[in-house]
Amino acid sequence: FTTAGNVQRVEAFNQYANVIDRAGLSPEEALRADKAAAQWINITTGRGSLGKRLDNAMEGLNYFFFSPRYVASRLNIFNPAMYIRNAASPGGRVVLKQQMGDLMQFASVVATTLYLAKQAGADVTLNPKSADFGKIKVGTWRWDMGAGLQQVMRLIYRVGADIGRAGKGEKPKFGESAIDIGETFLSYKLSPPAGVFRDFIKQRTVDTKPFIA
Repeated sequence: FTTAGNVQRVEAFNQYANVIDRAGLSPEEALRADKAAAQWINITTGRGSLGKRLDNAMEGLNYFFFSPRYVASRLNIFNPAMYIRNAASPGGRVVLKQQMGDLMQFASVVATTLYLAKQAGADVTLNPKSADFGKIKVGTWRWDMGAGLQQVMRLIYRVGADIGRAGKGEKPKFGESAIDIGETFLSYKLSPPAGVFRDFIKQRTVDTKPFIA
């Protein structure tokens, strides 16, 4: 699995490198573009970053969270700072154009798949308030077409909605505050031992069912 992932990353980087080489950039800008491309490829293939300090603690975080680098990568994709930083330099803009192409291609494939599934009779929900948002549902089976992005999209939408609610001075519904939403999101990302410990302390599971030892 690790070897296959590394091969995929090398192949993807070669495609970006060919585009960068043809862009006629200065050596400094070409190097900057190569670094931006490498960062993007790592992110899209599940090796995200939480910053230098937390990255150094990734080995420890693995004991408490399930695949923290993957979760970080899904969050990184929605981080506007990366795109703004790339737009600020000639080399970065070359990579930014490719990034936008990748995202548009991915979005078009997902949208087409969801549409075809809907036409075939499957249940497809586009309501971000629903846990089935962006998924294909057939009976009790569900397929997440967003490769983990669906969960982060719901997180951003729901937290943003609660911040808007707070700005109006309205009280939050039970379990729907930004803090509750963030806690639930992280609870689903806990490693099995950490998840069991969390359920034991609260005496209920993440989906509010009674905890049974």
